[in-house]
Amino acid sequence: MTILLDNLDKLTVINQTSSYIRCVCPVCNGNNLKISLSNHAYGAYKCYDNECHPKNIREAIGYRDWE
Repeated sequence: MTILLDNLDKLTVINQTSSYIRCVCPVCNGNNLKISLSNHAYGAYKCYDNECHPKNIREAIGYRDWE
């Protein structure tokens, strides 16, 4: 599932490496939302500042699970 990668235009990217993209979390505004670019976890994401729930992150960028 690459929901956040497909919606990067709705996030503020801080930096990118070969293994992840770090963004501002749209829920808590923390600077440590990481989206994996690694083959084994491509598209996985987690807020490392406040452990924001993934569903809240998806909803904050306008994605609804029922769509």
